[in-house]
Amino acid sequence: MAKAGDTEPWNGEYYVSFGHDMGRHWEDARKYGFIGAGGGRWYSKTLDQLSENNRIWVNIPQTGYVGVGVVEKRAVMAKDFMVKTEKREVPITEAPLELDEQTKKDYLIKYAEDEEKAEYFVKVKWLRSFSIRQAVSELGFFGN
Repeated sequence: MAKAGDTEPWNGEYYVSFGHDMGRHWEDARKYGFIGAGGGRWYSKTLDQLSENNRIWVNIPQTGYVGVGVVEKRAVMAKDFMVKTEKREVPITEAPLELDEQTKKDYLIKYAEDEEKAEYFVKVKWLRSFSIRQAVSELGFFGN
């Protein structure tokens, strides 16, 4: 029986929050293989903890878990994050996205050169991902 204050050993996996509708869209993340954060280095610097081959579990706050994947590339600024489109590989700032154009300008383009406020992306290979409608949330799951 565990006593108060006892902790379990870390399993080496990461649990990340995905701010859907906060300058990023979950369906874009599924399509192009990424997680992201921005709006200040306080938010995005945690992505720097992720390294290639780390397993991540993705939770959309107040919604549930929507994916599990493996990090393929470390965090980079949005302007440097490349995605494959039907025609060619382009920076995500030029890719067709679910975001409306104003949101794309406000979150991805406006601060593209500002290391403090820029959006950052981590390349992910999805092992399993689900639509928001299929999110899983159960009592006892890790989450904030």
